[in-house]
Amino acid sequence: MLMQRAEEVALDEGFGVINLDVRETQDAAIGLYEGLGYTLVGRHPNYARVQGKIVPGRYYTKVIDPKLMALPAQQ
Repeated sequence: MLMQRAEEVALDEGFGVINLDVRETQDAAIGLYEGLGYTLVGRHPNYARVQGKIVPGRYYTKVIDPKLMALPAQQ
């Protein structure tokens, strides 16, 4: 519910897209974001150092403004 509220506030403040990133080891967060419709747009093999180990990361995006969904993609 917190993420849904964050999306509502972002839309109310004029934002149309949310981008986020997460360590690939955070399975619960990944499941949450994907379950809420976030799209994986990239990966970084050397995203963060956790307890001395380098872990990969993921980048996600979601269009929250319905008006932007109708626009053609930019090349």
